[in-house]
Amino acid sequence: LQMVFLDDWSFETGQDVREEQLFPALVATGETLAQTVPTGPGEDADSLPRVLVAAINLAKKRVVITTPYLVPDEPTFLALALAADRGVDVSIVVPKRSDHWLVTVAGRAHYEPLLAAGVNVHIHEQGLLHSKTMTVDDSFALLGSANLDIRSFYINFELNVLLYGPQITAQLLAVQQSYIDRSTPLRIEQWRKRSALVRFAENAASLLSPIL
Repeated sequence: LQMVFLDDWSFETGQDVREEQLFPALVATGETLAQTVPTGPGEDADSLPRVLVAAINLAKKRVVITTPYLVPDEPTFLALALAADRGVDVSIVVPKRSDHWLVTVAGRAHYEPLLAAGVNVHIHEQGLLHSKTMTVDDSFALLGSANLDIRSFYINFELNVLLYGPQITAQLLAVQQSYIDRSTPLRIEQWRKRSALVRFAENAASLLSPIL
């Protein structure tokens, strides 16, 4: 975490501040294995998308994702669709309303193809759900600041933490389930009844996906 912070500082200021005294000795705490995955202009541009796609492709039982903004790139979308197609229970929880209306509208353009592929989309109605998490089966979890959108993948400075092990995964899954319990599942038949004007707005907004 300290290295990521100092790398971001150096990128913004041009100052190389990675002196040895800024890295105090660490004492091992707890039993969870953790690994940081930063994103941003100064990082490997594909690091987080590769982790997401690899984890989804390895899923055998369940993938649960919570995100305030849902504008996945094509590899992530395909990984989700293929996971659902091979029988994995894939669930995505998104808020009914968010604080970025354009991103919300663009994200809704992805609901129908996800639903058609067998992905469960849950609409969280109690406030702005801003939790960015993912669990895969019973042994892998991810949380951090990145949304499931292209801007978080390639443009923004974000930081995510990968967590390995059944205990931490179960704890995060319980939180995710609490969001699902307070959400309404979206049905494809219901979603297809939205007006032509709404569809047009969603498709128009989705054209801006590469910068959202």
